[in-house]
Amino acid sequence: MPSAADVDIVARGCARLLWRDGPPPKLAEAQQRAVDEAWQRGVAELGAALYEAPILTYCGHDTTGDLTTLYGVYQPYRYYYAQCQLGIMGRPVDPIGVSGLTVFSEGGSRAMAIGRRGVTVAQYPGCWECVPSGGVDDSYALADGTVDFAAMLRHEFVEEVCLPVARIERVTPFAVIYDRLARTYDICCELRVATTGAELTAAMRRSDEYSEVLLVTEERLEDGLQQWGDELIPLSRAILELYRETTGLA
Repeated sequence: MPSAADVDIVARGCARLLWRDGPPPKLAEAQQRAVDEAWQRGVAELGAALYEAPILTYCGHDTTGDLTTLYGVYQPYRYYYAQCQLGIMGRPVDPIGVSGLTVFSEGGSRAMAIGRRGVTVAQYPGCWECVPSGGVDDSYALADGTVDFAAMLRHEFVEEVCLPVARIERVTPFAVIYDRLARTYDICCELRVATTGAELTAAMRRSDEYSEVLLVTEERLEDGLQQWGDELIPLSRAILELYRETTGLA
């Protein structure tokens, strides 16, 4: 079962993301053959759901004051897929993602949206998580070497929450967290959203990402953290606990 020990708090505070192109991992011939065969089996099984898109993978970070800079290299997705399937890679392929915490005002207090993952997903099936989230593809890589992860998170919000992007008032990074099980680095952000609980619940019923949605107020957050137990993925638990600390809810 997932636990708090499955995540590391890499940094607190603001974050930025820099990218560069890089060659695929250098593997021995037998390892490369195993990667390619795993990919071919995956494509045969999953079809169009599995496609070869470049993903941003972690290659380092540094922190100065309140700002953490992550450095990433775009790599073919098949290497991460093979790592998950086979557990064999020369150098670990750890994707960089962005995880949001959707926050809105309800009855004079703050409230947050939590979604239940589908039972068919590969990681943490049926568990609760903060929304929205996703990987960083190369469409958000800018010519100046930065990655517009806030734009990516806005896109995920529209897809997963099913509300217009104009409802997002601001995106504020507040932590970088490493998930040991998924082997991902996530930039964690607060999304302040202009909506109501009723509207958000109705919108998320149209989402293909989640089977259920919960709205929890700041007064009920501590009770929720205890109630969800192992059904809350470790990354989301860390996000919610850090959010409590940084906003004075703890």
